[in-house]
Amino acid sequence: MSEKKRVAFAIESICDGGLERRTVNLVNELSKSNNIDVCLISGTKKNNEYPLQNSVRRIQIMSGCLLKDVYRIRMFMCKNDIDVVVGMGIYSNFVVSLIRFLCNKKVVIVEANDPRHDNISKESKILRKLTYWRADGYVFQTREEQEYYSKNIQRKSIVIPNPVLEELPSREEPIIPEIVATGRMEKQKNYEMLIDAFNIVHKKHPNYKLKIYGKGSECEKIQAKISELDLNKYVEMPGFTLNVHKKIQHSDIYVLSSLFEGMPNALMEAMAMGFPVVSTDCGGGGPRELIQDNVNGRLTLNGSSYDLADKLCELIENPVKKEMLGKNAKAIRGTHCIENISLQWIAYLNRIIGC
Repeated sequence: MSEKKRVAFAIESICDGGLERRTVNLVNELSKSNNIDVCLISGTKKNNEYPLQNSVRRIQIMSGCLLKDVYRIRMFMCKNDIDVVVGMGIYSNFVVSLIRFLCNKKVVIVEANDPRHDNISKESKILRKLTYWRADGYVFQTREEQEYYSKNIQRKSIVIPNPVLEELPSREEPIIPEIVATGRMEKQKNYEMLIDAFNIVHKKHPNYKLKIYGKGSECEKIQAKISELDLNKYVEMPGFTLNVHKKIQHSDIYVLSSLFEGMPNALMEAMAMGFPVVSTDCGGGGPRELIQDNVNGRLTLNGSSYDLADKLCELIENPVKKEMLGKNAKAIRGTHCIENISLQWIAYLNRIIGC
């Protein structure tokens, strides 16, 4: 019987974030494999962490000091004969790519955001350019993210999407005339354009309401837009809620209005719940990797309130088509289940270790 491959995932923390949740879900699933011995390298334990399986060994040695973390993780890898370390997130990617300069251990970088739009400093962008090329492998969420990098990096990389949460509820009757969006109240989400689109929808279908769940720096600006268009009775912003899937499961249509997205977890989860979805075909390419237009959802011109309104009205006025799109969207529960995604990871890690 062949010896298990030893794989470490490095991430600063495992609380309060989409990447953090995905990392924990992935290492928990990988820990079930007979071929991989997986551990998690992180900072010290905090409140509200996502739960790790007992089978996942956790090493709390990350400090937030770049050179110190490079030294600590390198020493841990050498002492424990780790075959490959995977960086999860920009900071961890810097750490593992610098480790590759110092020893002959394999490293993999995970690009969790669209590099054209990620909110990092000029210095960090320079550091990324100087260090990322040294990695042995790269995991991207979308092909558009992959194509941002050099041909050399693309040759060593793979596209692996995020898994769908197993515990998601399904959309349920009774369905109410309500369009929903979920996500941070930031410019990226382009909620002002969504309000303009809903204003058009409301004039044709005055019984419909719009709810936007989330919080962020644009809340006041969005509320001012709602008031300007006299939509206060028809557009609600309930804020952030932990149990958002339960809150929306009786709604009619899910909408994503972003200017750019990597792999949008909120859209993927709405599809897995069985929602008919309407999304902008935005930069980063995530929505078009999930949606086949007119088959399991609708894609609209990025930034166009008129096209978004047109597609929303189309679904409201065609209940048979709306039901068909929602049913087809739910198939993502199978194609993007954690078991399938972890198998893709295992195959890729074995390829990297074997190089």
